[in-house]
Amino acid sequence: MSRARRRPRYRVTPDGTLWGGIVLLLAWGSLMVVVVLVATEGM
Repeated sequence: MSRARRRPRYRVTPDGTLWGGIVLLLAWGSLMVVVVLVATEGM
């Protein structure tokens, strides 16, 4: 158990985490925009 936990499946670099966060923020932003557009059109 402990050995498995010590071995991370993904080696994350600082750049990788930064880009991952940016992509996640962009995805959430686009999702919110779509939800707002659908809500306004529905109204």
